[in-house]
Amino acid sequence: MNRAQRKHDTDQHRELVDDILKKAAVQICEEISALLSGSLQITLGDGLHVATDEYIGKIHGKQIVARLSLTGNGEEQDALFLVPLKTAVYLGGALIMMPMTALDEMAGAETYDEDVEDAYSEIVEIISAGFSAVFAQHYPDRLEFAKTAVDLMPSPEINQVDEIFSCQTYYCIDGQLQYNDRDIGEFHFFLPARAVGLTADRSFGDRQGVAGQHFVQDPEHDTVPAAANETAPVLTPWSDTADKSADILLVTDDAQAAEHMAAVLIKMGFSCRLLSFKDPINSVLSEEVRLVFLVMREPSEQAFGAAIKISTAGLSIPMVAAAPLWTRSLVLKAVKYGACDILITPASAADIRETLSVNLVKKLSEPA
Repeated sequence: MNRAQRKHDTDQHRELVDDILKKAAVQICEEISALLSGSLQITLGDGLHVATDEYIGKIHGKQIVARLSLTGNGEEQDALFLVPLKTAVYLGGALIMMPMTALDEMAGAETYDEDVEDAYSEIVEIISAGFSAVFAQHYPDRLEFAKTAVDLMPSPEINQVDEIFSCQTYYCIDGQLQYNDRDIGEFHFFLPARAVGLTADRSFGDRQGVAGQHFVQDPEHDTVPAAANETAPVLTPWSDTADKSADILLVTDDAQAAEHMAAVLIKMGFSCRLLSFKDPINSVLSEEVRLVFLVMREPSEQAFGAAIKISTAGLSIPMVAAAPLWTRSLVLKAVKYGACDILITPASAADIRETLSVNLVKKLSEPA
């Protein structure tokens, strides 16, 4: 399949998801309006891919964050539905038939009492059921949404992002809400992009640990060509008798992920050596090593202990920390212990190539 055909297919799939979201908005409006004995309208914007810390800066004031468990495709992820506090007040208060004057006062004071909170939580139940029903009817894979939590986010600042969002790219759709022709605020609906088949991209932190860079994988170049040398080097486990020279070390407690990465690196012409966290890492580190991948099942104290061994060896070798899930606090911790880059696993060949191009250039540019 050529690039033009893939783009056409991607555009078609995006149109499908946008159409489903519009159908869901119509159904949700009808169901909530019937309960409120009034008229709720939603005006949708265009869907877009976002890295959360960049997007969250556009959201102002106290927010009510509804976490919706999204199941399908054999995995469970979280979708997020954000509204300003005043919007939750108007919707929840209307459900329990509070007078509009009281709601205006509550919204102006940014107060959120228990009765209104419980009522808005019921609204979220309707929203999650509406998404489930429409996706089940129109989406190729059965996706189900279920409310798991509704919480107050006092301010959408960067230090709260990792507590709410996972380190990934979302497909976000915005909308304006009106009740009885009165503007009651906006909403932001964050869908994990991969869950709805809209991207094969990644987000990872820079040296300061901000998960805001957005890299899109090019499927046409996802397979890395083999090196010109037909006798490509092989992946060698550590042993105290083997030749210890290698271009790239993979220090890991996740052999499967490390072997996948090594296979890509070998095709690119690098020699690789696999070590466990318990191996004598310092005895293998040398000036010949160009890069170290710390490949983890999950960021853990044991993994960070291995990172300390690498970073305190006295050699200027870039270290990339690789794991499935990252939060801002974990990124900062990895950087503290010597990581110069973060990679989300499982990593595509394009991800690995991008990481190499950035970090090998860093090493070559450092003064001797």
